[in-house]
Amino acid sequence: MLDHLCGGGANISLLCLSLWAISAQATSLLVVQPSASGYDATDNQKASALKARANANSSGLEEGATTRVEIVLQMQPSTAALDVQSSAGLAARIQAVTQQVQNFRQSYSSYFPATFESAAITPYIDADITAAGIDALMLDSSVVSISEPVFFRESLLQTNTLLQTSLLPPVSAGSLGNNMVAIIDSGVADHPAFQQRIVAGGCSSSSLNNLPSICNVEISGGPCRITTPGTPAATIAALSNCGHGTHVAGIAASSSATAGASGMLPSAGILRFQASSLRANPSNNLPVRTYRTFDIKRGLEFAFANRALNGRKLAAVNMSFGMYGFTDSEGYFPSSYECNGGLQGDEVLQTIVEVRRAIVDLRNANVSVVAATGNEIFGMAFPACALDLNPVIQNQQRTVVAVAATRKDSSPAGYASLGFDPSFVATVFAPGGDTGETVASCLLSGSATGVCSTGYTPSTNATSTEHRSGTSMAAPHAAGLLARLSDRFPNSTRAQRESALVSSGIQTAAVGTGVGVFPVPFNTSIPRINGFAAFRQASVPSNVVAPSATCRALTWGSPSVLQATGYRVRSASSETGLSNATAINAGNVLTFSFPQNGFAQVLAFDAQGDGAWSSAVALNSSACAPAAVANFRASTTAPAGTSGCFHGVEWNPTGGATEYRLEEVCLGGSPSGVEAIAATRLYKRLQRSNHTSCTAGDKANYRVQACNSGDCGPWSAVVQQTPVLLACSFTD
Repeated sequence: MLDHLCGGGANISLLCLSLWAISAQATSLLVVQPSASGYDATDNQKASALKARANANSSGLEEGATTRVEIVLQMQPSTAALDVQSSAGLAARIQAVTQQVQNFRQSYSSYFPATFESAAITPYIDADITAAGIDALMLDSSVVSISEPVFFRESLLQTNTLLQTSLLPPVSAGSLGNNMVAIIDSGVADHPAFQQRIVAGGCSSSSLNNLPSICNVEISGGPCRITTPGTPAATIAALSNCGHGTHVAGIAASSSATAGASGMLPSAGILRFQASSLRANPSNNLPVRTYRTFDIKRGLEFAFANRALNGRKLAAVNMSFGMYGFTDSEGYFPSSYECNGGLQGDEVLQTIVEVRRAIVDLRNANVSVVAATGNEIFGMAFPACALDLNPVIQNQQRTVVAVAATRKDSSPAGYASLGFDPSFVATVFAPGGDTGETVASCLLSGSATGVCSTGYTPSTNATSTEHRSGTSMAAPHAAGLLARLSDRFPNSTRAQRESALVSSGIQTAAVGTGVGVFPVPFNTSIPRINGFAAFRQASVPSNVVAPSATCRALTWGSPSVLQATGYRVRSASSETGLSNATAINAGNVLTFSFPQNGFAQVLAFDAQGDGAWSSAVALNSSACAPAAVANFRASTTAPAGTSGCFHGVEWNPTGGATEYRLEEVCLGGSPSGVEAIAATRLYKRLQRSNHTSCTAGDKANYRVQACNSGDCGPWSAVVQQTPVLLACSFTD
């Protein structure tokens, strides 16, 4: 491919970029799709090429030579209207599609002498067809598309520390929980780290280039190991290579401590689906594993059909593979439009649309779909780039959590595909290892450059641990954490979990190599996921503040995801003291007042346990003090409730005051001071003999303030009065 000609480093010449851009736009995929006005000259040319390929692939069959094609039929309106999100609707849809496909096959049985398989939820067919069959199908108005297959490729010792999963609420590692992760990959071995939690499995694999279907051989030969006599050594090596899927499954859900840490959700049930096929490598004709849209579609349908199984729910689907071009000569998609099946003009490859349709069904069923962006530096692979099915292209939304890789030091991996331009980049970063697409023994010394997880050795049929690198390893970190959030927050929605994962991520600078006719590098940032940060984002109360109008009070709102049944608070004189402070159950309220100044936090809890503590907030005490004393005045009239001679000062009562403080400043130089006066007394008699410290004849300035147990309000205005010697009595 062009990247091998030009080199895989970051310093690729402009000439290579321009050559690639021109190559990527010259889509030579053999796809025959009628427009509203029917087939055009290009369709006829591509149909002729398919027929020529069929005639050249003589297989000795009586019915004649064939070629492999993928056929999409127009779904009948009554079938399309069925609601697949309900059990009854899904069963009716599968029955209707099955009947439609059976009728179609019977009508053209002579043209399908060998392989003929179909998806279950939509009429999408994978078949060997004769040249005459292509002519016949082009006359059938129910045929939406006839195309050649397109191929995809595969794109926790340190990562648990990076993602802070040890800070998450504990789960029963190894015990089968209530959430599942689907691994659509090269197969998942019966590894002791999770084999008791494999709840269901499926397989879809094509027999291409006279190579066997992986499903037929592996099911008879045991998980991931070929024992069929006479199988060539190269084929055995390719067929037995389910180490990729086993490693991916371990990152998401391993409960083994052999590698130093468990997966993201070590209690997850695993849906394993083998979606790879063998294909002859164009460069040396040796068999290699590959993925096709038809098998991926069936894998997604399998996940959808098993999204609720024995009381468990599917939280996330992981796909650690990708397609970078429609043919072997195309290295990269020039834009998200082509990545989603866009061909020349307004045509869209219907087989890609079928995969997108299956992804949308899963999202609507509250399931996250996660995919690796790719290890090609440029652009992004499909299905990581997948959009929804809105007919208006400008309104289409992304439907997949697209995961790019970081190195051990959390910097972006040099091999990772980051996106097409700043407006269309990877959704998140996750740990993927230092070098792309490598496999080595799992080193616990810290010198390993990849992600340590579960492994499988086909030559001995032995399970093990190993470290691998690539965006394939990054994706299951995100899928597993999304399942972990679903496990902790069982009533959450897919959108809430994805928002918590993305919005809590650490923004990480990303420099992308743009794509197009004249690629322009771009600078942007992509959030790097953190397990504890996502849990905190989902569970911490919102808008935690100490309002300026309240006295040492904390107020908050409900968490974004956790459905709180109550709240706990704690306070201390310093932030550092909060961790040792005693938590107080505040009840199911959204405010709490504290008796002393300092700092405070709040957490929400539900039936499953506590959420995360909020950030520390400094309590506001400015509103704690009573207001200024009103109507402070000099008086010679006995206050209400008293009798006799009075000469002094008095004031109006102040709300919240527990005492008053009266300051006396003698103007003649005598000693001055402040006297505390009970809240029940709203006056002070200035009898020179025993009520004042000023000398005879001195004038004095007085002011008063109201106080409570913690603070005093502002001083009143100053009032001047002269203490006197009174001969008459005073009674209060």
